Amino acid sequence: MYVNNRGTVFGGAAAVAQILRNSRVSLLGKIIDAPAVLPLSEKVYRFVARNRSRIPVRGYCNT
Repeated sequence: MYVNNRGTVFGGAAAVAQILRNSRVSLLGKIIDAPAVLPLSEKVYRFVARNRSRIPVRGYCNT
């Protein structure tokens, strides 16, 4: 979930897109949020969310 400064709430891939739009990679956020791409972005987001425990992260210590 992401809430912008106007109080609008975003979830899923739309939240990721909004966060990226406010970063140095804003073009990537605009691409993810494009109407033609957003359905695919949502599928990728759900896949990553379901499998996040299986994704190796460098420097992460599971104690």
